[in-house]
Amino acid sequence: LCILSTPVLAQDAEEGPAPAWEVDAELVAATDYRFRGISLSGKNPALSGDLSVSHESGLYAGLWASNVSLGTGHTELEIDFYAGYATDVGGATFDVGALYYYYPGNDEFNYYELTSSVGTTVGPADISVGVAYAPSQGALGDDDNTYVYVSGEVPLGDMPLTLHGTFGYENGA
Repeated sequence: LCILSTPVLAQDAEEGPAPAWEVDAELVAATDYRFRGISLSGKNPALSGDLSVSHESGLYAGLWASNVSLGTGHTELEIDFYAGYATDVGGATFDVGALYYYYPGNDEFNYYELTSSVGTTVGPADISVGVAYAPSQGALGDDDNTYVYVSGEVPLGDMPLTLHGTFGYENGA
């Protein structure tokens, strides 16, 4: 998995106060797009991108997109819209948010999910634990779903590469 991340700032990198707003973009090339252990790219390579905007207050919003292969013949794209609020307390970051999973051309797959997590830095690694809850919706077979996880990432030296891993347990739809 290769992750290239480039922040795009509203001002030059001069000394001075940080900007109130920050825009970030990320491009990921992966051998397989797996979501909670299930291949959504048909076990084929996937290219995804993320574009987000955040404010110094902790509010953020963005969208993430990836190619998918769900066997429907007409759904080849997933677009996730997300928004939330994150704040630091001591050495921990608390985050609450919501996501909407959108599959153009197949509205019966669309659903939303509420999320929360707490994370911290240990050495060079960022580690977090969290929960995602999706209330009963048609795309989930009119059942709710809960996912709990631990996630971490660590930069690979001075290269613009990051190793990321997530372990979780899902119950429900």
